[in-house]
Amino acid sequence: MAGRGLPAHDELAALGTCDRLARPPQWQVELEVAFYAEQFRFLLDELPDDGPLLVEGADLLPSLLAGAGVPMDRSVWIVPTAEFQLRHYATRDWVGPYLAGCPDPAAAFAGWMRRDVLFAEHVRATAERLGGRVIVVNGEQSIAETASVVAHHLGLSPIR
Repeated sequence: MAGRGLPAHDELAALGTCDRLARPPQWQVELEVAFYAEQFRFLLDELPDDGPLLVEGADLLPSLLAGAGVPMDRSVWIVPTAEFQLRHYATRDWVGPYLAGCPDPAAAFAGWMRRDVLFAEHVRATAERLGGRVIVVNGEQSIAETASVVAHHLGLSPIR
């Protein structure tokens, strides 16, 4: 995709994990948002033209969906609290190997988590500004309870 008008993609592709995570978290968020904006047209090309659709992904930013005509009342964004994210990411088996090549894995992890907190704040604030539904996950609700809130909001049958 290099040279095809995808500067954020090209910049991310040129950086290794450790180099990217060593950058300031706000820079990482800005580049991630730009990357998702570049990629959005490719995602839209993969979606069917008719019928209901349930799609999940961090790259489905509220501003992109709103710009594509998706009604905000038909969308839900689930974002973690900083504490929930840190607690759960810190226990994932693949995090250590993912950061193993970094000179300071603890600093890389801290930067990564700060980036994700800022990204979640960006998504939450944008969705709320556009009138979208936001569910903040802090671990107090079960997955089934959260799924029921989503189903109810979208007018889907209750999950059993």
